[in-house]
Amino acid sequence: MKISLIAEIGINHDGDYEKAVFLIKNAARSGASSIKFQYRNLQRCYSNSSREEIGDQMIKSEIIRNYLTPDKILKLLHFARKIDLKVGISFFNLEDINDFKEIKEFDFFKIPSVELLNFKLIKKLLSFGKELLISTGCNSESEIISCIDRFKEYKNWRMLHCVSNYPLNLVNSKLGYIKRLKELSQRGVGYSSHDENWENCLIAATLGAEIIERHITYDKSSFGLDHTTSSDVYEFTKLNKFLQSLPIILKGNNPRTLNQGELLNKQNLGRSLYAKKDIEIGSYLKQEDLEELSPQTGITVREFFKYEDQKVLRSIKKGEVIEKSHFDNPYFLSKELKYKANKTKLSLPVRLHDFININDQFNLENYEFHLSYKEVLTGNLCANNYPNDKKYSIHLPDYIDSSNIIDPFSNKEYISGKSNEILEKVIKFANDLQERTNALVPIIGSFSKCETSKEIFYENHKNLIEKHENLDCKLLPQWLPPIAWYFGGSVSLNVFNNKDDIELLKQFSINICLDICHFGMGFAANNLTKESFEDLFTLAGHIHLADSIGIDGEGIQIGKGDEENKYFLKKSLNSELTKVIEVWQGHLNSYRGFHDAIKYSLNMANNE
Repeated sequence: MKISLIAEIGINHDGDYEKAVFLIKNAARSGASSIKFQYRNLQRCYSNSSREEIGDQMIKSEIIRNYLTPDKILKLLHFARKIDLKVGISFFNLEDINDFKEIKEFDFFKIPSVELLNFKLIKKLLSFGKELLISTGCNSESEIISCIDRFKEYKNWRMLHCVSNYPLNLVNSKLGYIKRLKELSQRGVGYSSHDENWENCLIAATLGAEIIERHITYDKSSFGLDHTTSSDVYEFTKLNKFLQSLPIILKGNNPRTLNQGELLNKQNLGRSLYAKKDIEIGSYLKQEDLEELSPQTGITVREFFKYEDQKVLRSIKKGEVIEKSHFDNPYFLSKELKYKANKTKLSLPVRLHDFININDQFNLENYEFHLSYKEVLTGNLCANNYPNDKKYSIHLPDYIDSSNIIDPFSNKEYISGKSNEILEKVIKFANDLQERTNALVPIIGSFSKCETSKEIFYENHKNLIEKHENLDCKLLPQWLPPIAWYFGGSVSLNVFNNKDDIELLKQFSINICLDICHFGMGFAANNLTKESFEDLFTLAGHIHLADSIGIDGEGIQIGKGDEENKYFLKKSLNSELTKVIEVWQGHLNSYRGFHDAIKYSLNMANNE
């Protein structure tokens, strides 16, 4: 459910056209989907009685001071449309509608709280076929029900819970009535906020409000009736961010799975059992021969009882982590599986230090080096250390040091300089491997930092790619998730992960490494569709393969993730592209995760 945020311009423009333009621009900047005006014909809205109360006099003078003509409001409407905002307006009496020749230009209308029983006005506005919002402040339940009963046959209206206090104190907000209003009206509802605290709008949304209306101001301390109960652009931006994230925030009412950040922190901060001395094949583990140390990449002390009566089937060196594989026979691919894996162009990620072990166990035709910044900067990249009968790809480091993410286009000289230094060293390694194997070595990069407009961002990447294509280097940016895991925490990303990014990739003819796990996470976040996948697939020059659960369950074993991912995985597996298996911790337990991933992948590929 997408929550709509309406920025109520109201009378906060102070009767000044340019201030109204400023408020509209800020509404767009904040991410609001709509703006709304109020209109009263000055000749019809107040009596000329000399017996006005003090409060009436104050409100009347403010309405007069803040008047905008219908022509100016319509001009503002067309301006707002140009910056992709929907526009609505409130009317207080039937005759005022006639002041607008272009009345049907408005996207929606609103009935103010004090006019809920003005059935002629409601009926007239409903007749235009646009959505009508009806505010319920100042009205008893019986009055609200009478309005509902009168117009229940119409489909184009929704009610907004409202308490007409200016400002509204927390203790008076009665947000629980949102659920009751939804039940009474048998349709979606919203919340019209005059709260001192904008955060109340978030509570309203969790209770089912699908529309949030709140006044926007240029300065909360300004002179005028509504400024103090309004939000400036800073608050509006925060409000919109939380509202749009709310459906995802509230997910999780199902069996709990760990996200990638938790898995990383559990590994880095947790503890496993390590050998205090050499342990020979055929012996039994004893607690006095073990110690608990970080990281947690093997058996924990809580799992020890499962293995204390089992013989060790693989020798353990002093300081080595105790793994389940020490009690199992080694996993080797059968000739049939190896043949099918190579025919399907499956590849495994390898580190410089474990290439020999992985190759001895799997002996595939394709591998992808996953490099750290330290390995690159210390000059340990020697192509002659690796067989010339294999095909390779290389994944750039995500980091340039312990504090910064790689970004060749950073405004900070140190970051861009170090990023390009790493890139150049990796390109040399790729060129050396290409010369040794006589095969192209693609370089995959996660470029997640954007300090410019998206147009400039993708143009920069296109130029970078073309520059290195002239040097016989194939650079492929990786498709990214909505949320990435950096430095032990989650970071929201805004490039290489959304529909508008696909359009820009097509515009600049940029080929990518299509990460199926990342795509699945974006699909779960409702950022992408199956059509998005088909578009991306035409741009793919390389594939990373893992399953996913929800928006943050990354690196899941093939076929164990969300049901919707099976289509994406299967289509990828049956393509002619190289597919690098990237299941989480596939390298542990003598590479059991990689072994299983190959089996599951081949089963999925062959299950037509």
